[in-house]
Amino acid sequence: MKGPADLTAAVDVEAQYSLTALSGHGSGTTGGSSTLACPAPALLPAAMALGFLGDLEKDMAADPPPAADGPVVRAMAAAGISPGQAPATTRSPQAAEYRQALRLGASVLAGAASAVPATIWTGYSRSTVAGSYGIDYLERARLAKETLGTQVPALAVYFSAGSTLSGKTSAALSGTSRYEIRFPAGDLPSHGPDGFWSVTLYNAAGSLVANPIGRYSVGDEEPGLVRGSHGSLTIVVSASRPAETDVNWLPAPIGAFSLVLRVYDPAPQVLSGWWSPPLIRRMS
Repeated sequence: MKGPADLTAAVDVEAQYSLTALSGHGSGTTGGSSTLACPAPALLPAAMALGFLGDLEKDMAADPPPAADGPVVRAMAAAGISPGQAPATTRSPQAAEYRQALRLGASVLAGAASAVPATIWTGYSRSTVAGSYGIDYLERARLAKETLGTQVPALAVYFSAGSTLSGKTSAALSGTSRYEIRFPAGDLPSHGPDGFWSVTLYNAAGSLVANPIGRYSVGDEEPGLVRGSHGSLTIVVSASRPAETDVNWLPAPIGAFSLVLRVYDPAPQVLSGWWSPPLIRRMS
């Protein structure tokens, strides 16, 4: 939805969809309700964990892994996990090894989640494999733990920042300061005809922040953007309303926050990493 004018059309599209329980697939029935429980793998009881193992073996038979997964598939087979194999019993050696692997996997994933992501020179981190992981299983698991899904880079590139960067020194973004993000003329995020870009602000909990002007992001589809000389664009990020009236204000909370710059249908220079977002400058 690109604005209030699109609201009616968006609601009309939503009204054309319905959710049907899998048990009713093909029966023509609709409606009803269902609850999905998705506990983390490390918290699954042993019986459920082994049940997942059985489902995995069935799925590997129905949808064979790609050739690139060959080494890990062979390693799984050596541990008694292979396509079409019956689930191990709770007392088998394979079951004990599988539970041990679950615990080890959870600890490895916890370490990956706490690691500091690599940043580019302007202070943002850029995901290079989101949605298209190849054999980077750890990154795939980390993203799966944190989010329901994400676009592949060819469709969208994400840049995130939780701090400013000046030389080798960084400082967390906080609403106690005022920041400016200035895109020089001709250096705005480039995208194709089906794309757009936006800078969205989130609080420390990863949620949007209620604010007096109801603005949660600034991007090239924002009506009434103020342009500078020759087409430059500056975004002011602060908790208090700027004294100037002709600025693109992105309201922030008093406490910590982070920014995510998304470029949809990215142009080759964005997709390749040649283009980088501008510095987030602390002004006060």
